[in-house]
Amino acid sequence: MVTKNNNVKAESDPGCGRLVVVIISILIFVGLFIVPDGSGENAWIITAIKAIVGVITFPIAAIGGLIIATEVLESGNDQ
Repeated sequence: MVTKNNNVKAESDPGCGRLVVVIISILIFVGLFIVPDGSGENAWIITAIKAIVGVITFPIAAIGGLIIATEVLESGNDQ
């Protein structure tokens, strides 16, 4: 008698979503330098927003980039 196991789920690559988050964070962080600082009396608002976004995206981009780089280097040593 043959039984089927329908509970088998495909393994997804957990690093793919992390890679997307890191790439988006890097693009946002680089984009902070492209956006002009603004002028006039409301320039501090743009500067504050850029500072907050930079503080959030820089650790994600830096730490995530290091993690992905070490995973890539370690995957090359699996021979």
